[in-house]
Order: sequence, then structure tokens, then C-alpha cells
Amino acid sequence: MPKIKQSPKMPPEKRREQLLKAALKLFLKKGYKTTTTEEIARKAGLTKGSVYHHFKNKEDILFELVKRLSEKMSETFVDRLKKNMTPIDFLRLMLHHHHGVDEPAIKDMLDIYSQSFRIARIRKYISRQMEEGLKLFSENMDPAFTMNKKMLQQLGIFIFALHDGLSVMKMFAPSIVDEEKQIKFIETCFNFDILTAKITKGIK
Repeated sequence: MPKIKQSPKMPPEKRREQLLKAALKLFLKKGYKTTTTEEIARKAGLTKGSVYHHFKNKEDILFELVKRLSEKMSETFVDRLKKNMTPIDFLRLMLHHHHGVDEPAIKDMLDIYSQSFRIARIRKYISRQMEEGLKLFSENMDPAFTMNKKMLQQLGIFIFALHDGLSVMKMFAPSIVDEEKQIKFIETCFNFDILTAKITKGIK
């Protein structure tokens, strides 16, 4: 097998990007477990030593990919948040936000997330991201929905679960899921008026 001749003039940042792009392609095609660091280096057109110059190991590469995919999905969403939102407003914003992200990117994120589930530090990172999402939910709710903190968190979990479920179904069965119809159904079926502070005064 011929040796790879890499350019010494290539900036370190560019080599790191090449390695991440190569790793993402290989993880999606072959899977994280069966991909070797040597294959990542060769796919990137670099030497195996370059991998360990930029990353401690293969797990470190996967962790960086998870972080980047997560940040890419959330950065524009945060800018679109408004104060005094209803739970349905928040759900609608999350669903519509995904319309601006290409479908392959969402599928790639789900694929990479599923491959990294067994890695403890990545699970912790994703858990922190979820906690941050719930915090944003609580901070931007209309005061009418500011029941006690425990119930508000449960409401946030419920809205996020609805979003995740509808997003996955939409991805795999687009002809079945009409997000706006589902939102209207949720409004009618669950009657969010029951969640206002007006009738939760006795709930602790």
C-alpha cells in the first residue's frame, strides 16, 4: 500500500477538519466500531500520526462530531426564541426550525447519536444539552404557565418528547405526518388551559 504524502504547508485547523469529515463519512458508512483510525487518516489523505496529533483516540473524534452536530442544530434555534411563549409556541418553533435544516443532516445526527449511546461521556454531554433545552423552555414560557418548577420541567419534557416523536415519524413517514394538524390536535386533545397557573394553585 503506497505511503501518503501530506503537505507540510497545510494549516493544523484544516487537517483537523479533514479528519473530522473523513471520520463522519466512515462512521455513517461502516459504523464507529468497525472504522479504524488508520482508515480515517487515509480517507482524509493524511498519515495515521496526524490523527493522534489532533485527537487522543477514535472516541475523541466521535465526541467532537457529536458536539458539532448538536451545536449546528441549536445555534439558530436559540436566536429565534421569544419571551412569553406558550408550550405550543415552543413546540411549533422546534418543528419549524428543523425545516431549515436539510434532512440528511438530521439523519446523520440521529445516526451518530445512536452509535455513541454506549459511551459514558457522550451520554453525559447529550444529557447536559437536554437540561439546557429544558432551561430555555422554562425561561421563555408565558407567566401563565409558570407553575411550580417541578411541573414546569415535566411540561418541558412532554413538549420535547412530542417534538422528537413527530420529527422521527416525519423523517421516515412524511406522507403520514402533517405537523400543523398534529399541533392543532394536541391543542384540542390536551387543552393546555388546564396547565395554566389559574388552576394549579393547589398543586405542589
